[in-house]
Amino acid sequence: MTFVQGIGLFFGLLFLVVSTWTAIRLLLMALRTRKSPELLMGIGLAGTGPFGFGLSLAAGITAPSDPVLGAWLRLAGTVAVSIASIAFALFTQRVFRPGRGWARALVGLSMIAFVGLFVLTLEDHWRVGPDQSDPAMLGRGAVLAFVWAWMGVECLRYRAILRRRLALELADPLVVNRFTLWAFVSIESFLLNSICTLLSFRAGGNGMSGEDMILATGALGMTGAVAIYLAFVPPRAYQRWITESAEVVVH
Repeated sequence: MTFVQGIGLFFGLLFLVVSTWTAIRLLLMALRTRKSPELLMGIGLAGTGPFGFGLSLAAGITAPSDPVLGAWLRLAGTVAVSIASIAFALFTQRVFRPGRGWARALVGLSMIAFVGLFVLTLEDHWRVGPDQSDPAMLGRGAVLAFVWAWMGVECLRYRAILRRRLALELADPLVVNRFTLWAFVSIESFLLNSICTLLSFRAGGNGMSGEDMILATGALGMTGAVAIYLAFVPPRAYQRWITESAEVVVH
């Protein structure tokens, strides 16, 4: 492993730890509040981080020595990421577009797409045996990119609304900052997912190697972990800085 790959692995593991910790806190919060946004965000982060990224990384590292195990690990990671994406789509619809029929339709179509693509992947596994190819990779990547892009756009739209309210002291600056940070994570994830999907497709649908996975997710781990941490479990010093900065802008 090169020095650059080592740095990428460090930040990837940082993302893994922060997303796991944040997911646990959100799920515990959902148990107390009985509210769906916390539950859906917790499921999304758990499926993306420890289960999605963790299993995909393990698959990329294992595949050279044990292709069959690597294929099944990648399949498990695919299931986790698909469930996470459905949770994120539901979160976007319920938080930003409640009561809108077209938003519910988009969530329903995303669910159907993920199920259909998983059936296609599973059928390929049973027909030719577990390997590193996935005929549904490009389609799944497109649906994942759509979910991240939709969530990012809605976050930016709502952030703009809240900033106008903040100028009138009708919004919480911490909430405005949370939408800013999550919009950043969403757009970054959209770009990373699109790039990784295209690279994997160019490789014949064989997925990315463990080394490529480490490099690709290193950037997300470095910036995504910090953004997730500050958005959902911000330290008091950061909260105070955001609040004081907003007061200076308003007054």
